[in-house]
Amino acid sequence: MHAVTANAEACVRDFMKRIYNRTSSKPLVALDFMNDGTPFKLTTTINHSFNAPRAIARSTTLYALRCIINQDRPLDEGCLRPLTSTIPEGSILNPLPCS
Repeated sequence: MHAVTANAEACVRDFMKRIYNRTSSKPLVALDFMNDGTPFKLTTTINHSFNAPRAIARSTTLYALRCIINQDRPLDEGCLRPLTSTIPEGSILNPLPCS
């Protein structure tokens, strides 16, 4: 099982390095809108599902990586090892508690 996880990690690291070199290390930015018109913006900086808890955001990141890499491989923790996920407090994925 360790070999499968290590292989997934290596594939994601390789993909991220290729994108980093291709974009000259600039952040990748995507802007889209929810059904009610609320904008949401995703910025991915390669060096370090919305209105969802962190676990759901993590699982959608894993799925998106698998789709982007476009290789037949299992969805496992190894894909996320090269990543650091930062979800700012007060954002749609990490809202402040209601008062």
